[in-house]
Amino acid sequence: MTVLKKTKPNGYSTFDFTNSGLTYQISNYSSANVLKSFVGYSYDQSNLPTQKRLPAGNLDYEHDLNSQLTQVLTGGSTLESYTYDNLGDKITDVLGAYTYDSTKQRLASNGVFNLFYDNNGNLINIH
Repeated sequence: MTVLKKTKPNGYSTFDFTNSGLTYQISNYSSANVLKSFVGYSYDQSNLPTQKRLPAGNLDYEHDLNSQLTQVLTGGSTLESYTYDNLGDKITDVLGAYTYDSTKQRLASNGVFNLFYDNNGNLINIH
């Protein structure tokens, strides 16, 4: 495990990394060495995040066989869920269905907003 420390005017932060170089935990301390906040992460054998640890509680992440995020849970309750098509494009989440343009290159709608692009493919408007 590698730990880096960054000093700030009102305290310091530590950054802990796994042997694979993934963020394990970030902690923020006051100048009196009192822990003010933290966020930590756990990973599976494929280095996909499986958990985010926060003072208010944990978020658990589930992935499909293609390593795509399928669920975010807290306390066993689903906060978010995703499904994907055979190309790996997201097609649903808890807010609704996703649609893509005719070439399947650009997101047209995320179930809440419609996205509009110029002829160069640059996003120009969201309604």
